Amino acid sequence: MQGRPNAIVDKKSGKIIVQTPMPPFHCLALKGGGVACAAHAGLFNILEKYGISDDFEHVSGISGGAIAALGFCMGMSAKRMTEILSNIPMDKFMEGSESWAYTPTFFSNVRKLFSIWNSPHHALSSGKVFLEWLKALVKEGMGDELATFEDLDRKIKEEKRNHGVTKKKNLYIGSTVVTIGIPELRIMCADKTPKMPLAFAVAASAAYPTLFAPFEYDGHLYGDGGVKNVILTKLFDERSFLPPGIPFSDKAKNPGVLAVNVYTQKEIDQIVSGRCEQVKIEKTRDYAGQLIKAASYNEDIDEIRHARNTITISDAGVDRTNLYLPPSVIMDLVHRGESAAKEFFENHIFAAYDIKAYNDMADWLGTLSIEGVFAVEDIYEEMLEKLQQNTDEMRERELLAEFDPARPTVKQLEDQIRFMGQYKNFRLAKCKNANENIINPVYPVHHINIPPEFPKSAWHEKIKYELQQRLDQVQQKIDSAEAEYEKFMSELAAYLRSDSPALGHDDSAEFFRGYNDEKVQVLVSYNEHLNKLYQERNTIECKLGIKCDYHVIADAENSKQFVDLRNKLDALKEINFSPSMRLIMPEEMPIFTFKVTHNYDITYSIDLRKKIDRSLYLIAVMLFFQNKKRFAERDKFNEVCMSFRQDNQSVPTTADQLVKMIGQKDPELQVSLFRLESLVHYFEIKEKPLEKPAFSLYEMFGLSSNPIPGNRNDQDVEMHLLIKDSINCDIVHDEMPVTLQVNSSQKDDESSTEEIFRLAAR
Repeated sequence: MQGRPNAIVDKKSGKIIVQTPMPPFHCLALKGGGVACAAHAGLFNILEKYGISDDFEHVSGISGGAIAALGFCMGMSAKRMTEILSNIPMDKFMEGSESWAYTPTFFSNVRKLFSIWNSPHHALSSGKVFLEWLKALVKEGMGDELATFEDLDRKIKEEKRNHGVTKKKNLYIGSTVVTIGIPELRIMCADKTPKMPLAFAVAASAAYPTLFAPFEYDGHLYGDGGVKNVILTKLFDERSFLPPGIPFSDKAKNPGVLAVNVYTQKEIDQIVSGRCEQVKIEKTRDYAGQLIKAASYNEDIDEIRHARNTITISDAGVDRTNLYLPPSVIMDLVHRGESAAKEFFENHIFAAYDIKAYNDMADWLGTLSIEGVFAVEDIYEEMLEKLQQNTDEMRERELLAEFDPARPTVKQLEDQIRFMGQYKNFRLAKCKNANENIINPVYPVHHINIPPEFPKSAWHEKIKYELQQRLDQVQQKIDSAEAEYEKFMSELAAYLRSDSPALGHDDSAEFFRGYNDEKVQVLVSYNEHLNKLYQERNTIECKLGIKCDYHVIADAENSKQFVDLRNKLDALKEINFSPSMRLIMPEEMPIFTFKVTHNYDITYSIDLRKKIDRSLYLIAVMLFFQNKKRFAERDKFNEVCMSFRQDNQSVPTTADQLVKMIGQKDPELQVSLFRLESLVHYFEIKEKPLEKPAFSLYEMFGLSSNPIPGNRNDQDVEMHLLIKDSINCDIVHDEMPVTLQVNSSQKDDESSTEEIFRLAAR
């Protein structure tokens, strides 16, 4: 065991969990990706903002990533790197071909093919302008345009010797040697190619086939490193690169390596998320095409998916060889890099790279060295001393009805320390008398937790502080929105009862009256707004490691049903089924979002872990197939539904059956009915994006489309028109629902949001 001992009891299994906190990242690997590597600038912005840049000592880059690695290793600021990576003059590198930007695409492509065919360099460019640009970059960072790997290594050692620290890093560049029988990837670095100029190494690594000619060095031609490998991570798995005191992971990987990948959306879906696109092999060319893809793909998917810490950045669908990316697209790539990097580090402030589970205290203590046993005894003594200094905490713990492994009393700690003394003597006796039978000590009934010590570096503290600030803000929004939501729900419930005594009886059809009214839409808007806030709160709490038992947590049976549904949907994906069957599949699990422009601009979220959302999803699919008269698909999906129905009813044929399936009463039922119809509309729009959705619960069940009962008259206006036109509604998606977001300039106006609601509800 490395470092300070830790052990926490898992409440469900009773096992003792030991974690090895994630060591500092000190090796960085940047993937190639052509012009999309501008996204690496966003990474550098985050590394500098939180002070993480100084943790890295070794950086590898390949192809486009080699340019980013070069600037970072020379100690350039994040601001300067953003300027460089977002302004790479690709058109100038083509040596006088700027006019191509104004040539129609077809003729431009023909011209490029003709130029490549007739070029003595086997490419559009000789690479000379590109090399000169890199030399200027090296001169800026090193003072000499022909500075070598050896020069960079010497600068690093000098700055460390004179100042104790340096912003420069050890650089490793990969390039493909094309003038040998079997082309190989060569690593260029201070150890292997000390005399090679940095500019030449980067130019060779980024010499994309057909764009740049291969570069000659030491009697060989070097081309794009990405041909053989798109990211250099494995070179850091040598023992010399391991962080001090940290062993290899279970997969024999260095846990101090951070990989940064710029991926297409298809790559993200398959490599990161494991969602594989099904490809039909009907003809020989289909099979040949897939084999060519398999042979040309040069990335270890299992390593990236399971064995590496990886920041994944979406390339926004850009053409990797586009010579004329507009500034807006480039800055979008930079922002994507920032978002992905920040999300990664937020998720890693309490990360462990190794977790082990032990059956009981005896198993755990048996794995410790004698020094570890002494350390555990010292930790418990420190815990006791700290507790005795806090009389209020002592008193609170004494009042606990049950034993809490995270909050032991003074007596419980004293008993634990006494046991550890006995156990220490037991282990010492075994060491001295290895062949003798020594009586095992009596282990305590309960284990007292020793939490792991996660790093308290500057970047951890900065991110934790920001997350806590965000959590406080989100909680304030939740408190405000919940109060408003409950108030409007109560008013709607009273209003529904006021003029419709039938609603208090068993005629379920009456519950449909007015589910599409503006007042219900306002409540739906609030409901979806709260769902978004709850998701944000839960996400932040997970990142902060906060227990959230006081929030609504799905019970075991509910969790089991979600897993069952997910498995059944996955099983459906494994077979060939109709396009209409595909379009009803959730795009994300467990939460998928969708948008249907109805009377309001509402973004809906369906959380399939929730019983009501799961029911609405299943009902919506069956109603969609029934309404479209697609009975084969309906019957196929019915097999999924039957597992979640206590009765044998899968498609409701009457309003009464639908209400019983949903299992709610007004006003919650009104909200669910509106969400249900919107979900069916979403399926309709996915199938025919240009057509207005036509599904109606009123028509489906032959009901009257009367609004909510009341004394409405022709002078009433629709609520969304009242708000948008009369009080100048601001569209602020992350605050209150857009339908109730009042302009700050109107705060002193007599019309509050509550009064607006009452106006619309007259």
